[in-house]
Amino acid sequence: MKYLFATILIYTCSNFCLGQSLDIKVKDALKQAKFIDLYRISRNSKDCEDSKDPMIFAENKIDPCFYKVKKLSLEALNTLTTILLNEHSYHEPYSNCFTTDFGLIIYNERHKMISYATLSLQCNNLVFNSDTPLTLTDKAKKKLGKIIH
Repeated sequence: MKYLFATILIYTCSNFCLGQSLDIKVKDALKQAKFIDLYRISRNSKDCEDSKDPMIFAENKIDPCFYKVKKLSLEALNTLTTILLNEHSYHEPYSNCFTTDFGLIIYNERHKMISYATLSLQCNNLVFNSDTPLTLTDKAKKKLGKIIH
């Protein structure tokens, strides 16, 4: 009984004390990533007039509010995935803020899309696959900013 209680306590603390964590499917996708395309939102585009803060991918297509900025280099891809896979890149959410800035489309070696993320660097948040927002630490946000800009 002691061991069961200790296991439950450790699991609970790891979820609440260490901050947020990635879904296992997202972790797998980031580990398989061979190509990542970076997109930026264009709020002034004709197709984006009615959208507030869209996700990068909806209804099986890239939202028309986004335009492709670049394909990340191998070095940038490796740095980005290292940041996003690091459990210390996230902490407990402290705001209900999300203002879409960028999007990422993640591909495997066969150029098949395996995941996507919408970023709100203004609010330190990102959302993978239209899931629950994760809050980035300031350090992680700064590192991501260097890759994106």
